[in-house]
Amino acid sequence: MKLTWSAFALSDRDAIFTYIEADHPAAAVLIDERIVVATRRLLDFPASGRVGRIAGTRELFINGTPYVAAYAITETTVRILRVLHGAQECESGGAKVGHGSGGIMLPRAE
Repeated sequence: MKLTWSAFALSDRDAIFTYIEADHPAAAVLIDERIVVATRRLLDFPASGRVGRIAGTRELFINGTPYVAAYAITETTVRILRVLHGAQECESGGAKVGHGSGGIMLPRAE
């Protein structure tokens, strides 16, 4: 099994890091490390996230952070689709998935 990141997910990580780093550089590193560790754990436990609201996806809440990773599993790959704040909601493109009043915008099928 291998772990891959969509361009959207990589962009999300970069934006999260940049936003936090502006006021708290050490916290930015810690949050990014938590995202990486949690998503790597999916290689051993790919079904550990809850079933996503969009067929074929799952959602992993990143412990110690307000972030959620939306991902998809194939026989050989765990693909991280997005990493967004749990309360974040996107309005355009893709399909929305999330919890509470927030949501996660997933890219259209590739």
